[in-house]
Amino acid sequence: MLNVRSWAIIAVFLLAQAVPAVAFRTVVIDPGHGGKDDGAKHYGVKEKDVNLDTAKRLEQILKRKGYKVVMTRRTDRFLKLQERARIANRYRDAIFVSIHCNAHSNTSVKGIETFYATLEGRRLATTIQRELVKRINTRNRGIKVGKQYAV
Repeated sequence: MLNVRSWAIIAVFLLAQAVPAVAFRTVVIDPGHGGKDDGAKHYGVKEKDVNLDTAKRLEQILKRKGYKVVMTRRTDRFLKLQERARIANRYRDAIFVSIHCNAHSNTSVKGIETFYATLEGRRLATTIQRELVKRINTRNRGIKVGKQYAV
């Protein structure tokens, strides 16, 4: 059984493989939660820590592939959603990737899902979701439009 960090590392690798170079030059990575906002917690592991670790690994992989990478946070600090969006919106030729490791009190709720907001995002989300599902033995929760989100 893989632990949360192992899943995150696999996801980072797959995201880096799925990113189409011609569509954009900059990747804005948003490690979800931070500071006073722990996110999900499970057996003492805080989502904010896993998200930040995953984001830093993804940053290194993407930089080696020649992408410009912008991080919304590099340390355990709280950022309002509006600030995360403001950072991302400074870059017009970019994609925004917000990293989360969700949890649910009902242990039967499992799987991988990828959210998007635009048509271009849908294409990238489809590729990411397809590659994750191919490699990780878990439920395919599909791609979903995320227009209700602030970032």
